[in-house]
Order: sequence, then C-alpha cells, then structure tokens
Amino acid sequence: MIFIEMTPEEITNLIKQGIKEGFEDMKEDRMVGGPEAAKILGVCRGTVINMEKRGDIINHGGKGHPRYKLSEILKHES
Repeated sequence: MIFIEMTPEEITNLIKQGIKEGFEDMKEDRMVGGPEAAKILGVCRGTVINMEKRGDIINHGGKGHPRYKLSEILKHES
C-alpha cells in the first residue's frame, strides 16, 4: 500500500482536474441546466443567474428552465 501526503487544497485541485478531464471527453455543445452549471463552476445557482444577467453566459432554454451550452460554462471555469 502506498500513501501520499496531500493538503486539502491539493486534493480539491486533483478532484477538479479529474472532473474537468471527464467533461472534456463529453461533447462541449451539449446543454446543461442551472444546477449542473453551478456544480461545474463551483458556485451557487445564484451566481450562475448573475452571470447570465451580466451576459457572461447565454440562457438557451427559458426563464423557468435555463439551459446553457457546456462550452460556454467551461470558458468561465477557474
């Protein structure tokens, strides 16, 4: 058994990188909902709504069921 010492920040970054690589394998023009967009960006749904209001991302769905292009969301990933 091998043990590697990692800080919580290193573990978080490793997880984020794994998620990012997983999404890179997906078609980037697929649509995602508000909760999924928030999860990808690591923010709350309110922040996603504010991003939409500022024009950072475009809602391709509607007011009741927002849908965003994954490619647009990934551009704002930190």
